[in-house]
Amino acid sequence: MDKDVELQKNMVNVLALNKPWLYLCICSYVAMWLLVWMGNPLLPISSLANYGWAWHHIPEILAFLFLGMWLASWGFLSSSSFNYFDLIPLMLLIITSVAQPPLYLSLFWLILIIVSIPSFFGYFGMRWNRIRKTRSKAN
Repeated sequence: MDKDVELQKNMVNVLALNKPWLYLCICSYVAMWLLVWMGNPLLPISSLANYGWAWHHIPEILAFLFLGMWLASWGFLSSSSFNYFDLIPLMLLIITSVAQPPLYLSLFWLILIIVSIPSFFGYFGMRWNRIRKTRSKAN
């Protein structure tokens, strides 16, 4: 019985289910779809609204930021430096950036701004913070 509980605790730590990032990602994603279903209102800033920026883009950007932060919190990643295990979550982030419908391939810059930059910023921000904290504790 103790092995089952310990296995569950290890899986929770490895998948970072004890961190808020996955749950914030899901909440932001739901908020994004709620805004889309409510009529997809445009932002009140006319220069952004002319390019099609709507209110749903804000929680969408946050969802991808939190996705990157969640992937950076996985328990099997080294807390002392970057290593080959970082390729697994980075490949998942690349897949989320590339796996857009063909309609969006013509909107490369929009995908870069909404998906790629926030997710990689969240990932590398969390990883560098974790490595910095570990090195400061060692000194």
